[in-house]
Amino acid sequence: MAFDRITASPDLLEGRPTLRGLRISVGTVVRLVAADWTFDEILAEYPALQRQDLTQALQYAATATDVHHCPLRDRNETRTSPVPTGEGSRGPRRRRGGPAREATSAGGSSGYGARVRVPTAVITAGSLVGGWQAARRTGVRPLGGVVLAAGGVLAGRDWARRTGPATTGALTATYLGAFALSHPLARRIGAWPSVLVVSAITAAASYVAADRRPVRD
Repeated sequence: MAFDRITASPDLLEGRPTLRGLRISVGTVVRLVAADWTFDEILAEYPALQRQDLTQALQYAATATDVHHCPLRDRNETRTSPVPTGEGSRGPRRRRGGPAREATSAGGSSGYGARVRVPTAVITAGSLVGGWQAARRTGVRPLGGVVLAAGGVLAGRDWARRTGPATTGALTATYLGAFALSHPLARRIGAWPSVLVVSAITAAASYVAADRRPVRD
């Protein structure tokens, strides 16, 4: 089968197979499909793609796995050789901003074996509550600002890896807006209820717009 829509260049995504020279790899399409995304959802997220691109990406991936056999082994087994690098038949390369980081998040562990990714919904909600508590208990309002800023940076990095600039900007605005809203809301319903409400709103927005999406290339 001729894969006329699959291209590869050492100057683009480290030479990984991409679709028509776009910064969208075959691996990205496979991971989205594995995450139960429909073709229509993928095309809506990546308008530059065409339905034939998705079909050919899956065909290419299937052919690649037929040609290159990747033996499976117990991760507890003693390793006698370095972890393979690259992507596709050679396994994912650990690199900054790449799809191999889907298993981790800002502040997550990247060690060998199982890795835990902290959802940005947890980061943002925790930062709003933690920032308020830090300022309230210490009486130092700038300390609360430091907690909020740190949470925003951590969440923002993950948002950027999972969504586009527009969504990242919208989530950042939601996070900052929640902080601003908590003050007038506290005068109406109380401090704790106010913080919990804005934290829940921010967490829900983070989950829907970012956490349920895989890392983009």
